[in-house]
Amino acid sequence: MRDMRLLELVIHGPLGPRPYYLDHRIVSVSGPVNTGKTSMADAIGFVLGQKVNWKLAFKRYVSHVELRLRLQDNEVWLRRHVRNPKYVEVLDLGRELVERLPVKAPSRQEAADEATLSDRLLGWLDLKETIAPDEVRAVNRRAARLGFLDVWPYLYRTQREIDRQVILHQDRNSARKHVFELLFGLTDPRAQILQARLKECEKSLREQSATHQTLQRFFEKSTTTPEQAVAEHQTACQEKEALQEQLRRVREQARAVSRSADPLRREVDQARQSQTEAAAQRHAADTRVDQAYEAVRSLKRSLAEHDPVFTSCPACAAALAGRTVPAGHCALCLQPQTSNNGETQRDRLQALHDQAVDKLAQAEQEAGLAAQTHREATTRATEAEDKLQAYQTQELAPLQETIEELVARNAATKERITTLQTQQEHYERLQEIEAGIRATQEEITDLKEKLKKLDDQLSSRRRSLNDMDERFQEVIDVLQLPWYNGNASLDHSNYLPLIDQQTFTDLGGGTQAAVNVAYSFALLQHALLSRTTNLPGLLIIDSISKNIGANPKDRALADRIYEYALKTAAAWESTPFSGSRDCQLIILDNDRPKPKLRDQIHEIPLSYDAPLIPGVSHDDTGEAITSE
Repeated sequence: MRDMRLLELVIHGPLGPRPYYLDHRIVSVSGPVNTGKTSMADAIGFVLGQKVNWKLAFKRYVSHVELRLRLQDNEVWLRRHVRNPKYVEVLDLGRELVERLPVKAPSRQEAADEATLSDRLLGWLDLKETIAPDEVRAVNRRAARLGFLDVWPYLYRTQREIDRQVILHQDRNSARKHVFELLFGLTDPRAQILQARLKECEKSLREQSATHQTLQRFFEKSTTTPEQAVAEHQTACQEKEALQEQLRRVREQARAVSRSADPLRREVDQARQSQTEAAAQRHAADTRVDQAYEAVRSLKRSLAEHDPVFTSCPACAAALAGRTVPAGHCALCLQPQTSNNGETQRDRLQALHDQAVDKLAQAEQEAGLAAQTHREATTRATEAEDKLQAYQTQELAPLQETIEELVARNAATKERITTLQTQQEHYERLQEIEAGIRATQEEITDLKEKLKKLDDQLSSRRRSLNDMDERFQEVIDVLQLPWYNGNASLDHSNYLPLIDQQTFTDLGGGTQAAVNVAYSFALLQHALLSRTTNLPGLLIIDSISKNIGANPKDRALADRIYEYALKTAAAWESTPFSGSRDCQLIILDNDRPKPKLRDQIHEIPLSYDAPLIPGVSHDDTGEAITSE
């Protein structure tokens, strides 16, 4: 058994801190409904890392909770804030801060190994390597990790669950069984490590087998065996080397042929250059023709404007044709002209016009010569290009076709090599996986053998279940349950109580609550008397009377539970291990214990005038308002 004693609980409410002293073997917390009994137990669980759905009064008026407790030889203060519950502060006995611990393990991978509150609590109880050994996480980082909150339900029987289920919800049945086996020595922490490694190996074997089947299907569809693939791969590589060598030689030959055509290329280049120059000269000649023609036209218009020609009289419209005009006389009125200025201007324009006509004729002659030169240059360029093309067609084209053929064959060979290489890699991978499967199977066999040996070693411990049966039978006999026929035991397959071969869920609500209490008493008694258990010596039971019933018979059953608790405490005092093993029982209920029992119990009375949170008064709905 692990020593665990709650020493002092401090509630920090609107009127300041309110301490509750718990350092006694049996503590009774009693009071009417809505005075804070369940909230006191929840406050204890809250400081130890439990998530709590607070009532309005606690949520509104309590800032933080402190708990002084002793775990084995470690006595510390713990503090947790209601509005910032992510961390719990560890204080020394002088209330100085030692460290802040996260309640939940950090999600960041780099902080995955950071200590949590659960790690500290289990460490102080010397249960860290029993409940949550680090080696299990080292073997499998994704493995679900047990913690202190998996142990806490064995220590706190809540009002909400005492008449509904035993220890943990059904969806956590596997965790409940595992924690039970660890706490009562029915398994060994080494088994966790072996089981974690076994699960990893079995998962690895499934993955390897799936990959092996995929590769086998690949080879079944292939027409080439792995051995043939290796041989063909080698042949294909040789073919590739030969093709590349042949391709190199043909390309070198093609380059030599191409170099021999360089004179023809130079001839083509020169012919093209001459053609370009002739084209430029032809264009220049054509431009000069256009310019000369435009000059002739311009001078012709100027002559027409200077010496207009009349075909009829502008006054009477009589025809002027057929008349003889003497020299130096007006063509219209036949009068002698007195000045020769106009004749001089006209002569000058006529002279310019005649010169322009001569230049036009010369330009047209030059343009014809330039056109002839351009045609001849074009013919020479075409002949040079045809000669080069004929040479390339005759000498170079066959080599180019050979190169294209070799390139295509080389590409096909490369693709074939890639396919064969993939087959070869798959075959090598298949061999690796087969070797890995054999190694994993051998490790699984070895792990199972080790687990069997360990299981054989623990078989003697499992006989302690018979002792638990006797303890449970004894408690049930003393409590005198209604309709009980005298057969009480634990189901050895799941460690849950059986009453007259009925499971817990088959029982009535009040009987379930009584059986739950008896179950917890039996486990605590067994832990006290056994040397092989790891159960902490603490039990908190909430609302026995309320969950059992209020009629006289139900009340008598509740009294028998109190009497048995006192008897159990007396047995704790007389056990030879009492000096080193400490047990504590805290009972929360509406009614006080019977008067004859009160002198043996430390009482903490709560009332509407003195509730759990001083300065707050409660109405009958459980809501809260501050006192005036």
